[in-house]
Amino acid sequence: MSMKLTQGCIAAIMRGEQLERPVVQLLNYKRISSTGNQDRYRIIISDGIYYNSFAMLATQLNDKIINGELPEFTIISLDQYIPSNLPSGKTNSSRKVLVILNLTILMSGHNVGTKIGNPKMYDENCDNPNPSLSPTNASSIVNDNRPIVKPSPSFSSNSSEMPNNIVPIVALNPYQNKWTIKARIVSKSPIRSWSNARGEGKLFSMDLLDESGSIRGTAFTDICDKYFDMMELNKVYYISRCSVKPANKKFTSIPHDFELTFTNDTSVIPCMDGDASIPQIQYSFTPLSALKDIASDSLVDILGICKNANEIQNLVARTTRRDLKKRDITLVDQTDASVTVSLWGTTAEQFDGSSMPVVAIKSGRLTEFQGGKTVSIGNGTTLQINPDIPKAHQLRGWFDSLSEQHQFSNVSNKVGSDAASKVLLLKEVSLHQLGTHDKTDYFNCEATVMFVPNSRALYEACPSERCNKKPQISDWTGTQYVSVFQESAEQLLGATAEEIGQSREAYKGNFDSYFRKPLFKTFHFRIAARMDTFNNETRLNMSIISLKPIDFKESCKRLMNDIMRLSGVSVGRN
Repeated sequence: MSMKLTQGCIAAIMRGEQLERPVVQLLNYKRISSTGNQDRYRIIISDGIYYNSFAMLATQLNDKIINGELPEFTIISLDQYIPSNLPSGKTNSSRKVLVILNLTILMSGHNVGTKIGNPKMYDENCDNPNPSLSPTNASSIVNDNRPIVKPSPSFSSNSSEMPNNIVPIVALNPYQNKWTIKARIVSKSPIRSWSNARGEGKLFSMDLLDESGSIRGTAFTDICDKYFDMMELNKVYYISRCSVKPANKKFTSIPHDFELTFTNDTSVIPCMDGDASIPQIQYSFTPLSALKDIASDSLVDILGICKNANEIQNLVARTTRRDLKKRDITLVDQTDASVTVSLWGTTAEQFDGSSMPVVAIKSGRLTEFQGGKTVSIGNGTTLQINPDIPKAHQLRGWFDSLSEQHQFSNVSNKVGSDAASKVLLLKEVSLHQLGTHDKTDYFNCEATVMFVPNSRALYEACPSERCNKKPQISDWTGTQYVSVFQESAEQLLGATAEEIGQSREAYKGNFDSYFRKPLFKTFHFRIAARMDTFNNETRLNMSIISLKPIDFKESCKRLMNDIMRLSGVSVGRN
């Protein structure tokens, strides 16, 4: 099949002319080093008259090289491109490079098999002839209905406030002086304070998105105050005159090699119309049940119903001693799984889970503790409440059809049988051989206190830390001795260690009464089981982590649900 190239298009493009999908041939490519964490590919393209060895693929096209879609001699159309000035070697001069943002493969190099024409190297400094541009005859291959990507429109030149020279985000680099991007804010952090040896300050960051890719932008100190309220999540803005510098990959997962810093010269103008062409935030949701199989420290997108939201916790950072605010929420989805999500700072304070909203999270950090997986909201994370997307509406309809007794498997609990989330009988604890492995096992049980010895209840040398007793608990399947320490022991006995110690000195009858008080009372226990070695003897040790009175309403719901499952009855929402 014959193919014609758009002859002379390379000279025209490098002079600044805009052509509609010129057709060229790829002659070769080379991987080059990059300041970021992604490879870049320099390519040689030919229009049959000239070849340009200073062309470069945008990073989002790397897969076409890696997957072998662009072998030597492949015919392509340049659907979106931009000439860009890059530094030349170690000098202060620059060279114009053609950055290819989007392309269509018209014919594989395996089918072409040879170089078309006898092209000469293009040199922008020489006197170039102006051959007529001949259109491609590849209409039998190209789908005429595919969209034509045209250059972004500039502002009216008679308004001094309006920026011009709109470029795609992927083409931004430190060697361009005059540029404007038209981008949507798809993530915006709260204002954060910092303090180090060089001083104190504050900042907020945002992720900006257009058709070509995304980039991180950050505003510091006074600039932070200027733009924080003005720049709104999911709105589109024309942005220019930022400082462009290499991206710090410690603080962002965006693949762009560079990032923007807002300065006093920066211009930000809201886009009042024409923003439909700028893409919305794109999610790649991971089912909650699949989180347990994903490596810790990965970034994940998740979608779930907020089934529960805990109260705010006030914490202190171990290293900086700064006050922190944290709120844990529980999300569930159609895979009958749940996960704990940790919110921090302003996000934790402002979150309202009372209506059980749908929550969409972009780039949450997956962490692991004792085998369970949780998701943490970081600086680069986007959280949306009740997003207007089809999957969110489907999730809401599914959840509203469930019964209140519907059970979820919690991927944030410790991995290992179902013991971490279920309420077990003491016989089941033995059958599962909990605590006999290398790691500590945790389980829940509902049992009755049968016996609390008082002979070694108090340790006077350390009265504030280890009020250590070993009561015996029992259910209808068996009995078990367990250890209980300070806080839980005081809760069990209904008195502090100091009060119990004073009663022993004053009147033994009162002292004994503390240990009779919990007898034959039933509690919900959270217990840790592990193997301990003492004097070369290894034995199973079980310790009460927490205890609380039985919530008989919830206990009955759970038992009714178990009976329905065993009877083969499906559980539906009332």
